[in-house]
Amino acid sequence: MKKSLHLHQLIHSLNKGEKRYFKLFAATFEGKTKAYIKLFEAIDKQKSYDEKALKQKFAKESFVKYFAVAKNNLFNLILKSLRVYHSDKHVFQQLQNLKNDVFLLKDRDLAEIARLQLDKGSKLAEETNNFFDQILFAQWNLHFETHDYYLGNSNVDLEQLIEERLALCKQYLVCNQYVMINQKMYILLNRKGMRAKLVQEQLQVLFEHPLLQGSPPNHFIASMYYYHARCTYFHSKKNLTAYINDAKACLELFEGHPKRQQQEILSYFNTYTNYIGACLKIDDAPTLQKKLDRYLAALERNKREKFVQHDYERRKFDIQHYFISKHYIFNHQFEQAVTKLEKSLPILVKIQPLLTDFDAIKYKYLFAYSYFGKDDFKKAQHHTQELLNNPSLKKLPSKLLAVHLLNLLLHYEQKNYIHLDYLLKNTRQFFSRNDLLYEFENNSLKLLRQLTKVHYSETTKKHQLLEKYAAIFQKLKETNTPEQLDAFQNLDMLWWIKKQLAASDKKNYHKKELIHKAKNANL
Repeated sequence: MKKSLHLHQLIHSLNKGEKRYFKLFAATFEGKTKAYIKLFEAIDKQKSYDEKALKQKFAKESFVKYFAVAKNNLFNLILKSLRVYHSDKHVFQQLQNLKNDVFLLKDRDLAEIARLQLDKGSKLAEETNNFFDQILFAQWNLHFETHDYYLGNSNVDLEQLIEERLALCKQYLVCNQYVMINQKMYILLNRKGMRAKLVQEQLQVLFEHPLLQGSPPNHFIASMYYYHARCTYFHSKKNLTAYINDAKACLELFEGHPKRQQQEILSYFNTYTNYIGACLKIDDAPTLQKKLDRYLAALERNKREKFVQHDYERRKFDIQHYFISKHYIFNHQFEQAVTKLEKSLPILVKIQPLLTDFDAIKYKYLFAYSYFGKDDFKKAQHHTQELLNNPSLKKLPSKLLAVHLLNLLLHYEQKNYIHLDYLLKNTRQFFSRNDLLYEFENNSLKLLRQLTKVHYSETTKKHQLLEKYAAIFQKLKETNTPEQLDAFQNLDMLWWIKKQLAASDKKNYHKKELIHKAKNANL
């Protein structure tokens, strides 16, 4: 995003209360001109930023000569007003305010009052498991006690205070080790996807770290990342039972600490999203719906003024439409999936401008796969083409593979054999060039290549070919490895082959019926 758009983006992120407070806040700094308030209101009215229109509007104002400076000052003034507006709404801001109080009072040589604020900060940092500020407050307390000790005004055991601070530092180090393990796993999966052999090997090494093999730690943040890392590993291994157990334990951790739940609101909702994403693969629809209702209740309960609005709307959409649709698809109930998705379209269109590219890919693939399963190949092709044109698809290896294979299947279903021959060559080269030609993809390409060589009249040959590859994909599925399970969950080739076989059987049956009737007629 261009730097010139930052001010527009910031202003449009404010809610009504924040906008109202800014105007009151700015009025105390400005004179009669109210220049910043005028500029603020003008930008707020613009749906898209238009600097030329703003300069024309304020041509007679003195600040237009130094427009870049005025914008920068307005930007900083908005941030300052937000800091004041939210000064007591978040525990991190409360801790920051207490730290500022300690500095201010100490500089005025009001040590006794400063230490009262320090004690408040230490207590709050301990209550909220904030190691960084606990260590900082412990260090400041040591400075105060050391000063009093040398003046003969304190009998506190300074060595004990030092040991207490060192103990906090060690705990902080362990906590950060959990964070680092989790982040390393995340980076690995997002670089090459879970199906790369090297990724699986490195994930295994990280998972075998002693910190992840024992019981969860007592500290909230460390415990949260303990569960996150384990869930990431179990997700990569497609171990649903272990994944659901740890995700559920993480949710219980959040729900047992309401204050921390508010402070780590996005982590809480991400955990809930991942938990539901796993449950939809094993639960029946009524059981899944009960869990979705609880998630929605948690989302509504935790909605606050400062909660990111577009994130709220997206999560609500997922709860009410996406998860159920995905549940239908996972169970090959494509008619129900399409019905549900088409009903959700008006809401999806409404929140579309607020979605990330990755969100758009997630929803678009759901539509493409649903229409494919329902045999509405033209609609499926439309969505698939949009996916192929999205540059962010390359950052999602599993989806990238599935979309390319789906595209080939759609061309085959629509009998675009000449173009399909060209696509098969290009797709194989693309997979090979990017180290993505796994066993599942290789066999899919081989099957389609051989199918295109079979003449439409050679029904027996086609049937035998499908039976051969049905056995191959059945064997792949039964290996139960993460690589194969990931491939089947994104695009179930075995289901498609069996569907082709069923259609072939039906066609052969009707053909035999016609031959039989013709013979009887001749008799």
